[in-house]
Amino acid sequence: MGSTSPPATAKCSSDWFAHKKKNGRISRCPIWGDIGEKQNAVDFEHSFLRAMRASNIEKKDFILEFQLYLTHGSPANDWYIAAAAAASDWDAFAAAFWVKFPAPKVQVRMPMEYEWILTELRLDEAKLLEHHPDTNNYMWKCNEQANWKDFTNTIKAVKKQEIEEGVEHQKLLEKTKAEVAAVQKGLWECIPPMPETPSKALGHSLAGMGFADNSRGRYGRDQRGGYAGRGNYRGRGGGPGQRNSTPLTSEKVATLAWNVALLPHHPNTSEGLQAYWEQLAAWAGRWGREAVINHEKPVLLKPGMSPVASGECFNCGMRGHQGQFCEAMGDQTLGFREREWRVLCGHNLPHSSGHSAQVNNVLDDDFDTWLSGGLGKGEGSTD
Repeated sequence: MGSTSPPATAKCSSDWFAHKKKNGRISRCPIWGDIGEKQNAVDFEHSFLRAMRASNIEKKDFILEFQLYLTHGSPANDWYIAAAAAASDWDAFAAAFWVKFPAPKVQVRMPMEYEWILTELRLDEAKLLEHHPDTNNYMWKCNEQANWKDFTNTIKAVKKQEIEEGVEHQKLLEKTKAEVAAVQKGLWECIPPMPETPSKALGHSLAGMGFADNSRGRYGRDQRGGYAGRGNYRGRGGGPGQRNSTPLTSEKVATLAWNVALLPHHPNTSEGLQAYWEQLAAWAGRWGREAVINHEKPVLLKPGMSPVASGECFNCGMRGHQGQFCEAMGDQTLGFREREWRVLCGHNLPHSSGHSAQVNNVLDDDFDTWLSGGLGKGEGSTD
């Protein structure tokens, strides 16, 4: 290691300070000294004395070293020029420094002040029961209590055994759902795929289309035409489906159509999902968890899904495939309330034409017209 002693001619100069700083012997803590500056003169002097002790500088040289810790052009540096010339030794210089830069007074708080600060941070009982927008379907339970005391008493009244049984029930429910999903997936995998034929693409396009005729689930000719179309979609969507319930009256259908337009259909974005969960919690608080879905209880649609009565799949809420071939599982499927609402709308409302399928080279079947026009003209018996 090289020598750490300073040059003989560098003492009390910028070279001396640079030498000390280079060897890690001085921790500079400059002071400005202007009025209103939030600087502690006590801390400044303590850091200066520590630096002097670490550098083994004699007390008689403290005044010369002191200027190296002042900001150039500052009021403290201007004061130093006059004070250094007038002071006879370090003690006199330090006394003049304390007169010019007195130690700040530390305000001691009384116990009552601390009590007042803590009181301001305390929430009142009205805010403790305040509803928050970030919630889920189960926070509506707190509406049963009128104040915070009743709410806490209700929580205390819950027995430990009930909580443990609830946890076990939830675990069993999740396990059952997973097993059912696995079985359903295995069943769908057993279904042979549709053969690759020229009409396969056309069949997929037709499966996602809704036809707004009076037969509900039939296409082509009506009952007079003789042949039936697709009437059964196994309750899974992919078309209008088969009407299994009693049709609604015209008044109820009007109410149903009005309720469909009542609730907004949010986009599949972070803002849309946030609004969806907030309105879903409000719906549960209004109708309850055991509500029966009907034309008077509109249900929110999952963000990003197809609108109701659009030939959508009742399992996933999307168009373009039959419900019996839907592969959506788990979180990709619809909730049971939304599924019931979509089935109700699909059975009672006219189907929208907002499909994206394009069908080309399809003509009306004029066989009956051709046949009836040829009768009695020498082409066969009219009996």
